[in-house]
Amino acid sequence: MAADVEHLLGIPWAADGRHPARGLSCYGLLLEVYRIAGATAPSLWLPAADGSEQPQFAADVLASFATHWDALPGPAPMACLSLPCPWFDGGGHCAVLLGDDTVIHAMPTTGVIRQPLARIAGKVCGYYRLREPAPMRVTPSAQALAHAWPEPRR
Repeated sequence: MAADVEHLLGIPWAADGRHPARGLSCYGLLLEVYRIAGATAPSLWLPAADGSEQPQFAADVLASFATHWDALPGPAPMACLSLPCPWFDGGGHCAVLLGDDTVIHAMPTTGVIRQPLARIAGKVCGYYRLREPAPMRVTPSAQALAHAWPEPRR
C-alpha cells in the first residue's frame, strides 16, 4: 500500500481539503488513501476555524465512529489513527497506518508526510478499522448500488 500512496507525499494541507489537486486535510487524505485502497470511508465536514461549530462536529465524528468504525486493540495495516490536534484547540487529527509500520498524514505545517509509527505512537488515542458494510439483499436495486462498496485490494 505504501507505494500506492507515494504520489500523495508533499501535497499541501488545505482546510477541509478533499482533492489532491487542491490540497488535503488530514481527513481528506484518509478518504483518498481509502479510495486508492478500494474502500469508501464516510465523509465528514470540518468545523469553522473559530471553533464555533466544534461541539456539533465532535458529535458528528462520534456518531460516525459508532456506525462506521471498529476500535482495534492496537496497530494494524490500514488502521485509522486518532490523535490530538496540536494546531486546533480541542480538535482531533487522524492518520492512516500503512502496512510497513509507517503512517501517512497531513498537517498545516508540512502537508502530506510519511513518518514511522514509532515517532507518534505515544500520542495515538485509538486505532480504528473501517467497518465492512452490512450485507445487502440481492435485488436489482441493490446490485446497482453494489459499486458503492468495492472489495478492498489485498
